[in-house]
Parts: sequence; structure tokens; C-alpha cells
Amino acid sequence: MSLTKRRIGWAFLAINAPQVSQTLTSLVVAPFLRPQDLGLVTLAAGIILFFEQLRDSGINEALLREKDPSPSLFNTAGIYFLLVGFFMALLLWPLAPLLAHLLSSPELESPLRVLSLLLPLESFSRVGNTYLLRHFAYRRLFFLQIIPLLLSLPATLYWASRGLGFWSLIWGGLLASLIRNVLFLSVWRPRREFSLSELRRLLSFGVHILWQFFLNWGYLNGLRLLIGKFLGTGVLGLVSLAVSLSLRPLSFLSLPLTRMALPLLAEAREEPERFRKIYRRFLLAGLVTALLLAIFLCLAWPPLIPRIFGPQWQGAGEIISVFAWVGALQSLSWFTPEVLKALGRPHFISRYFTCQVILALTLYAYLIPRGLWSFLKGFALFESAGALLTLALAWWTIQKSFDQSLRKRQS
Repeated sequence: MSLTKRRIGWAFLAINAPQVSQTLTSLVVAPFLRPQDLGLVTLAAGIILFFEQLRDSGINEALLREKDPSPSLFNTAGIYFLLVGFFMALLLWPLAPLLAHLLSSPELESPLRVLSLLLPLESFSRVGNTYLLRHFAYRRLFFLQIIPLLLSLPATLYWASRGLGFWSLIWGGLLASLIRNVLFLSVWRPRREFSLSELRRLLSFGVHILWQFFLNWGYLNGLRLLIGKFLGTGVLGLVSLAVSLSLRPLSFLSLPLTRMALPLLAEAREEPERFRKIYRRFLLAGLVTALLLAIFLCLAWPPLIPRIFGPQWQGAGEIISVFAWVGALQSLSWFTPEVLKALGRPHFISRYFTCQVILALTLYAYLIPRGLWSFLKGFALFESAGALLTLALAWWTIQKSFDQSLRKRQS
């Protein structure tokens, strides 16, 4: 195995480690929880994620694109994360009752206030994470992220077995965060260095990253909020487990493929035939592997769910079948953003997906109050049509870009 392949392998593990950790923890403790418990934690996690992204403000991506960032630049980012994290945590305390009321989940108030501690606490590991990514230290990053899971999981499982319900996941998450931040102090430690001019430079780039997050957050978490409000946290818990067992494995597959596709496409952007060949190869590889994975998920999970997680989770099996096939068809759209980036048309992504998110949430707000299966049918049709349109956008962009380049050379 070459160094490049080895590095790609460690990058795959390191990039997916946080999502795998969260999924594994939820699956291990699910037999001791009610669907309402997992649904409640899902609602709280979506809200905390929103505040985390506001705290980060795209600064991590700005650091990654810096040619030679100074220690002062990293320290400026770390101090900003810490100060804004404390502000966000203080803001969430008075907002928690209002959010719980809006979501028709009074029991959400206390978990939100406790989880707000993550906002300042995670500030230290965010800088260390970016530092390791900049230096391609994927192996070290993987172990720094997996060790907190291994150390906190027994405590989480113990608390769940003692009947603490959703609090077992919350306290376990805080314990993992505390361990992770202690470990990341070996990578980066805060110093009293801060530059307002450097912060402005980071934010001027980072603010553009926020919009892509708002699209994803608005779609995924907006969908969770609609299900939780109109169908209840029990149904949301079933949907969350189905996502963990179907769409999330497919996302673990898509992430390394798209990360590998972008540099190859960017390198071939002046060679039309080579560009199309690379795109077709990745498209075919993604579609075949996604279909095979979807078949396995549909056959394996429905009969196993009640045996592994308990009879209270049996309803998730039928939902998995819908999500798995939709996720496999969505593989047709995995590489469209990479094509647009490689061809210098990233603004197409924001315009297209902004319209898609608005239409999707409007449709789901109409369907969800009419029942779970009404929503699932609409979800399957809309997302499948969206995948085909996104595929068409990629081919249209490729053709238009190379036709314009040819006309310029001829003139």
C-alpha cells in the first residue's frame, strides 16, 4: 500500500469518526431507551449544532485555505471560539424554555441547558482538529477522536441500564467532550495572542461557508422539527434510528469518494474528454456501491431490529427500506457539487440547493401533519426527482463550460 493510499485510508477514518461515534453510541444504548428518548436527544442535538456553526462562523475552513497560517492566527481563532461559545451558552439558558414550548416538548428545556456547556468546552478541540487537518495528520486525528468514545461509552451504557433514559446520552456526550478537549491540548494550547485584523480576515471568508451550512441545517433539522412537532418524539425516534441504519452508512460511503473526486476533476478541467471520463467512473462506482449497500440494508435490518434493539423499535424497519432506496438513488447527485467546484461555478450550488430546500420543506410541512406514510411517499418522490435533476445539472454544466472554453479558443 502506497503512502497516498494509506493517507486516504486514515483520512476516511478520521473524517467519519465523529459521525460513527455518535451512531455507535445511539445504537448500543437503544435497547435501554424509548423512541421518545432518542427523539428528544435528536431535537436537542439539532439545536446545539445550529449554535455550534454560528460559533465557528466558517473559520475552520478559512484556516484550512490559508497558505501558511501563523500561530497567532490559530490562537485568534481559538479565543474567538471560546468567547463566542460562552456567549452562546449564556444565550441558550433563557431561550431554552421558549424553544421547548415552540417544539411542544416541555422536557427539552433541561437537556438544552446542559448541552449548552458544549459550546465553550468544544472550543479547544476545534482549533486542534483544524491544525491536524492542515498538517495531514489523519492518523493522530482519528485516535484523538476515537479514544473519547471508547472511554465514555461504558459510562453511557451504565447510565442507560440504570434507567436514566435520554440523560445517559447527554451525560455521556459531555464526558466524551471533556476527554476529547483534554487530549487535544497536546495539539494546541491557548495563549494570550489575539489580532482583530486577522479575525476580520478569517470572518470575511468564513461567512460564505455559513450559507452552505444553513441550507443543510435548515433542511435536515427543519425536517426533524416538523416530525417532532406534528408526529411526536416517538415517531421522530423511529425516523432517527432508520436514518442511522440507512442514510448514514450511505453518507460514510459518499464522503471519501467525493473527497477523492474533487482534486482529480480539478486537474482535468482543461481536458474535456478526460474530465468526463473521470466523472463517469466516479458516478458509476458510487451508484453500484450505493445500490449494493441499499440491498444489504433492506434485507438485513428489518428482521434484526426487534431482536437487537427491542420490539419498541420494530416500526423503524419499514422506514429503513424507503430511506435506503432513496439514498442509493441520491448517489447520482453525490459528485455534482465537486463538478461545479472544479469548473469554477460554486455559486450554482447555492442557488440550486436553496430552491430545493425551500420546496422540500414546503412540501413536507404539508405532508407530515397527514401522517408518517404520507410523508415517506412524498419524501421518496421528491428526493428521487431531485437526484435526477441534480445529475442533469452536472451534465449541463460540463457541456456548457467546455463549449464556452472551445469558443474562446477559436475566437
